[in-house]
Amino acid sequence: MNLNRMKKILFFLLFISVTTLSKAQNSLSDTQAIHMLREFYTTYMGDFVNATPSSDVEAQLDLLKKKYCTKNLLNKIPKLTEDSDADPLIKAQDSNEDCVKNLSFKKNLKKPNSYVVSYYYIDDSTKEKEITTINVTVVKQNGIFKIDNVQ
Repeated sequence: MNLNRMKKILFFLLFISVTTLSKAQNSLSDTQAIHMLREFYTTYMGDFVNATPSSDVEAQLDLLKKKYCTKNLLNKIPKLTEDSDADPLIKAQDSNEDCVKNLSFKKNLKKPNSYVVSYYYIDDSTKEKEITTINVTVVKQNGIFKIDNVQ
């Protein structure tokens, strides 16, 4: 086998190895980011459901936001809330059990670090399925995945 052909084969094998390793790392990061999103949204929306008159839901939600959101997003939340008259993290004023039960998470393949969170419920008056979709950007800060933007 000539040396030139051997170099081409080695280069090809190296390329395949690097590509496979990169995809595996992206897949692991995506899995970890989705796990964080599932943990956050299940707890955050669940706090609305489990609220009692004596519980301080706002304080609980604020603690969750501080844990799971970047300072960048925390600074934007008041304006986003004012503009939409809703909680921008869930695109609603509150939540219920059906919403929590029907949460869905997936990677947005068109944008890096972007995920789609959605949930649905059946509207009591119209009996129609109401779907809410939230586009979420996730970043890694100090080794921890955090929500950096919502749309």
